[in-house]
Amino acid sequence: RVVPVILDWLGVKHRPPKRAEGKDDLFERARDYAELQLARGATELLFVFDADGPDGPAEWGRFAQRLQGLPVVGFVPVHMLEAWLLADEDAIAAVLGRPAERVPDPEGDPEPDQTLSRIFRMAGKGGYIKSVHARLIALAAADRNWMRCPSYARGTHHFR
Repeated sequence: RVVPVILDWLGVKHRPPKRAEGKDDLFERARDYAELQLARGATELLFVFDADGPDGPAEWGRFAQRLQGLPVVGFVPVHMLEAWLLADEDAIAAVLGRPAERVPDPEGDPEPDQTLSRIFRMAGKGGYIKSVHARLIALAAADRNWMRCPSYARGTHHFR
């Protein structure tokens, strides 16, 4: 739900995203999906997946190898997409309706989803619910704030 918001910020014309049933499914079906979309006229493809630990760059390398020779652009968030959400305390505050703390190193947080949940609980909101709050934060967020995250900043240069 967050990826289309990011693409809209960047002015990228896109189709609604297809979702895989986890990373293994994504890795298994990616080449077939990519070839189908390219045959339908796509000029570039974007695959997004969470790097669930320190293996993020290696996972991207393994994934890119499966798609070798295809015009693919990839984002690999560090740990979780929630790290990018944490980078914009103004957007979090807009969703909470009150000021939110600034997280100095969002991608250095080993459990950004838990940090968001703590911030939401402290604001009396019961906790962060990914299926509800991630898109709301992204809609209120600003690209310039997410640039604090090296993995986001690396990926966006492909669209500039």
